[in-house]
Amino acid sequence: MVLAGAVFDENELPMVLRRLPWTENYKTSLSLLDTRLGRAIDYEFSVKELENIQTPAGEFPCYRIEARSLTFWISADSRRLVVRSNRGGYTTELSVLPRTGAGESIYRDEETGASVKVPAGWILDRYPSKKPHIFIATMIDLHSSATVSLDIAPCDDACQNNTPGGVQATAEKLATGTQYTSVRPGSIQARTVGGHPAASWIEDFPALSEVHYKILMQSASWQAFNVLSTNSNEFKLLRSTLDIIIDGLVIK
Repeated sequence: MVLAGAVFDENELPMVLRRLPWTENYKTSLSLLDTRLGRAIDYEFSVKELENIQTPAGEFPCYRIEARSLTFWISADSRRLVVRSNRGGYTTELSVLPRTGAGESIYRDEETGASVKVPAGWILDRYPSKKPHIFIATMIDLHSSATVSLDIAPCDDACQNNTPGGVQATAEKLATGTQYTSVRPGSIQARTVGGHPAASWIEDFPALSEVHYKILMQSASWQAFNVLSTNSNEFKLLRSTLDIIIDGLVIK
């Protein structure tokens, strides 16, 4: 697949928007790759108005930015935080403020009992789920292109064999790559996370110079599937931070 001009992965959009000089009447055009459709789509983003937005992390004056079915509320201060977003009916809100100190914070989800480490300089947005007992969230590194998607849900039949060998066998079935990605040879690794069997692997996305670091984790009752994405040039530098996030994940 050949992409013409500057094209961004749609998953990178929150980081891209944070780096733009938003002010009243500001407009800009971006081309985003939709991997499901296999093509780039052009969007024109524009500031509609300034609003005060209340979230679990506090209240923020924000620029409301719209393009097609996308709406983002970006904080009007110098941090340019993505305070809220609505993408085709899926809404996220800022749940944890980024820490500026050396230590990480812990985000605990009361409904599922899951918890995750949020490193210094990262933020976490939780997606409200239409189904009960499901935890879906995105973590964003404010200083790089790295993002982490978290998806934790009650087990289905696939969790009946939640042994180390069973989880690795499931991971090997999932780690097949796509028309855009290829699984890095020898990258499938069995591991233990929070006392539960898990397996991780690495997929390369050459068209966008990205690396996707994926982890499957299962307990007797819950399953977690996480995707950690970053620029290929940053992956080695961020690998230890990504492993801290993985190893700090707790499910029942």
